[in-house]
Amino acid sequence: MSSSSHGKSLSLLLLLLSPLLATSYTFSMDDPTSCGDLNFSVDGGKPPYRALIVPAGPNPINVEVRYIIDHEFDGSSSSVQLKYPAQSQFFVTMSDADGFGTGGVTGIVTVQNGGDTSCVPNEGSEAAFVFNIDPSDLLNQCQATRLWWDPAAAEGDVTVKAMIPGGQAWEVPADDLTTEANKGIGFSFTIPVRGGTLLALVAGDNRGWGSAGSIVTTVGNGINPNNTCINDESPSSTPGSPAGGAYPTEVGNADESNGNGGGSKSGPNIGAIVGGVVGGIAALVLLALFFFFCFRKKRSRKENEEKRRRVDLLQEDDEEASGPANELPHYYRPEPFIAPEPTEAGSSSHGGRPMTEVMSERSESPVPSTSAGTSTTRKSAGPRTMRPVNFVQHEDAGPPPKEEDEEAAETVELPPAYTNIRGTTPQAPVA
Repeated sequence: MSSSSHGKSLSLLLLLLSPLLATSYTFSMDDPTSCGDLNFSVDGGKPPYRALIVPAGPNPINVEVRYIIDHEFDGSSSSVQLKYPAQSQFFVTMSDADGFGTGGVTGIVTVQNGGDTSCVPNEGSEAAFVFNIDPSDLLNQCQATRLWWDPAAAEGDVTVKAMIPGGQAWEVPADDLTTEANKGIGFSFTIPVRGGTLLALVAGDNRGWGSAGSIVTTVGNGINPNNTCINDESPSSTPGSPAGGAYPTEVGNADESNGNGGGSKSGPNIGAIVGGVVGGIAALVLLALFFFFCFRKKRSRKENEEKRRRVDLLQEDDEEASGPANELPHYYRPEPFIAPEPTEAGSSSHGGRPMTEVMSERSESPVPSTSAGTSTTRKSAGPRTMRPVNFVQHEDAGPPPKEEDEEAAETVELPPAYTNIRGTTPQAPVA
């Protein structure tokens, strides 16, 4: 191995160890609120101080309006307005005159609701220029990665910072810059961080440390895990309490913080509870309306069918009839036609006015003779099955012409004798 390689490895090791050797001072900050002032207080160190505020975690609103804040100050205390929406997250890296990250890195901090959102931008934030990593947005343990950017978009020298929230921070040496087609200018470096660690890369130029934006991701193990670059001095989360003092680390109330940065208890999510209750009530109401309309439609259909049903005025209890379903009512049952027997017409004259009587028999039963002057037809005796019906037809040809000196004839109409109704006594045979 050449002397230049030994020197480069030694300088990288010193950069990694510098935060451990130089964290001889501490800093703290107040609970952050949306559109409120984020106050810093530093104890020790060498001014000027520099607080690098980097957004992390999911964005609570549709548009990403958070941007990296690079705040520099000289005194032991300072403040900066936090233009982040409530429930968003970030972390802070504190540096002084001795180098980057000498004051340590806070854990993930959650912005609380301060009751004011007027400072939150309405439009998305954009970096002055962007940087890329190859493989794309993928950081694996001990894997060589190329970081590159468009040289025409950068102003001056580009610097890259690496930070582990709640752990260490160091500056990635940008040595041996190379240019590749369609990949701009950049350099290659190895990720000396264990898999599963949250790592942030921040790049900038003369316009600020974070003018090129940031990448915050979890380091992976890769398809073929490689542990050759991992040792006891490898960057990691700092044991014990992270830098920055006590602050809220989860979504909740601002006064519910945990001093060790390992998380804080958040109060019950009232919004989620109310939303669940309202959603449940709405679902029950919709279900009740559904069953109501189904029942109403069924009842309306039944009423319409009853209205369209034909009313039978002759037979009212058709639904309660005990007979077969296909049997017709007795009013419509067909009866066999019985042809009448040949009849004999007899005529009689009462007072010169003719009268004709026609008798029709519907049975084989004998018919007794009626009144005098009327002839009937008798048949042989047989079983009596039906009651005979007599039809009397009167013929009226008008009054006969009067003869001279002749009195008008008087017409007397007699009612039927009904002799056929009487019971007849059988006569004894003649010896």
